[in-house]
Amino acid sequence: MAQLFLLSWVTVIFTVIMNLTGIPSCLEIHRSKSTCHVMFLPFVTMGFNNCLWYSYGVFTDDWNLIITNLFCFILQLFYIVIFIAYTESKLYHVFQCGVTVLVLTIILLYFTTSYKPHQSLTMQLGLIATVSTMFMYLSPLMELAAVFRTKCARKISIPLTAASLSCSVLWITYGIMVEDIFLAIPNIPGILSSCARVVLVCHYDKGPPSVLNQYVV
Repeated sequence: MAQLFLLSWVTVIFTVIMNLTGIPSCLEIHRSKSTCHVMFLPFVTMGFNNCLWYSYGVFTDDWNLIITNLFCFILQLFYIVIFIAYTESKLYHVFQCGVTVLVLTIILLYFTTSYKPHQSLTMQLGLIATVSTMFMYLSPLMELAAVFRTKCARKISIPLTAASLSCSVLWITYGIMVEDIFLAIPNIPGILSSCARVVLVCHYDKGPPSVLNQYVV
C-alpha cells in the first residue's frame, strides 16, 4: 500500500512536469507575438484527453487521475487562450475548440445520463479514453517522418521526450499495480514514440534540441 501511494504521487508529479513543458512555447509566443512556430492541435488533444481521464477517474473513484487531469486540463486551457490571443487565424482555431467541446459534451452527456450498469459505462469510457490517448501519442509520427526527411533532429525536445517516456512508464506501472488495463495499454505507444525520438536524436543530431519547438509535429 505504501509503495502504491508513493508511486501514485510520483506519477502525478511527473505528469504535471510534462504538461508544464508547454510554458516555454507560450513565453515565446508572447515574446514574438506570433504562433507560427507552435502547433495548436496538441493543446486541444491533450485537453480533450485530460477531460476523458478526469471523468474516468470520477467513475473509478481514482483521486490520482482526478487531481492530475484536472490540473493539467487547466494548464491546457491556459495554453489555448495564449495561442488564440496571438494567432492570426482566431476564427479557425476557435472553430476547432468548438468542435472539440461539442464532441466532448456528447460523450459526457451519454455517460452521465445513461441507465446502463455502472461497470459497463466505466469500461466504455475507459476504452474511449484509451483509444484517444493512443492516437495522441502516435501523432508525433509526423515529426519523426520530418526528421527522416531532413536528417535533422534538432526540433525534437529532449526534456519533453524524457518527461513523456517517464510518464508512460509510471502510468503503465501504476495501471498494473491497481489492476486497471485501461491505464496501462494506452501508454505503450508513448514509450515506443519516446524511444524512437531518442534513437533519432542520437543518430541524426546530438546537438541541443530547440525546446521552443517541442509542440511542432
